[in-house]
Amino acid sequence: MAYCVHHVPGRVRFKVPQLQRDPASAGEIEKKVLALDGVIHVEVNQRAWSMIVHYDTGANPLDGIIEQITANRPVNGAGGDGVGNVSIAPPRAGRANGQQSNGHHEMSRFVGQAIGQAIFSTIVQRTLDRSLISILTGLR
Repeated sequence: MAYCVHHVPGRVRFKVPQLQRDPASAGEIEKKVLALDGVIHVEVNQRAWSMIVHYDTGANPLDGIIEQITANRPVNGAGGDGVGNVSIAPPRAGRANGQQSNGHHEMSRFVGQAIGQAIFSTIVQRTLDRSLISILTGLR
């Protein structure tokens, strides 16, 4: 399932998981979207499976853009995630089969631990510095 991540008049960004599974479709989707009246520029990032479309707000080609994204879904539903749909928000489960993305979960946990350790280390260091200063000033 493709979904809209961000939209302001004149610019829209979609997440299109199909770009990750079928990199060959990226160029085809980009050409078809760029050919639409009112589309100014298309940026496809296969690694992030996203597509940014800059468009003329007077022409408002959003319906055509969505049609082109959904028209290029895998044959016979390959991938099984309903790429033919475009929603406004990302899927809740993170993956079509309901499982959380382990890479994102692990990265979040790692970043949280690193931040926690840095904060704890800073607090301990400052406490020791203050204690040492108190002891040294008391010895004078």
